[in-house]
Amino acid sequence: MKLISVKNFHALDFTKTNSICQKLSTTSQEAMYKTTFAILLLACFFLGVPGCGKARVPRHNLSGKVTFKGKPVPVGLIVFEPDASKGNRGPQGYAQIFDGCYETEKFGKGAMTGALRVEITGFPAADGSEENPNTPLFPPYKTNVYLTDNTTTLDFVVPIRPK
Repeated sequence: MKLISVKNFHALDFTKTNSICQKLSTTSQEAMYKTTFAILLLACFFLGVPGCGKARVPRHNLSGKVTFKGKPVPVGLIVFEPDASKGNRGPQGYAQIFDGCYETEKFGKGAMTGALRVEITGFPAADGSEENPNTPLFPPYKTNVYLTDNTTTLDFVVPIRPK
């Protein structure tokens, strides 16, 4: 920076300062572009590799009946959990139960093959009364099954447990 005097007017010469600012500005723009590029590259990597490269697990649609005390379970849920203790790992399958019937294809997701833990919950049908419709018919019923590629139907009888 130089001090320039022109007929009682003093001004500063910023030519060198401006060139330094331009260099800094260019450097920070380059850094910003590099940072943005790195973030986009990471985002593409993580979005492009869901599940760490593992193939999708095939699911098998199941259907069947669920009864309690000899009658169809009015409303409920059935969950098929891979049995990790037997080396089976993966996503759950499930289905809603209506009038004692379930279908994973229509009202849920199919189950994996192999050893599965099954949990069934059942509720009475809503009859419009003041009773609590969320009171289960029975405690969650748990059982184990083995599902093969050829299995399409599984029926369950929920046992009556003594109180």
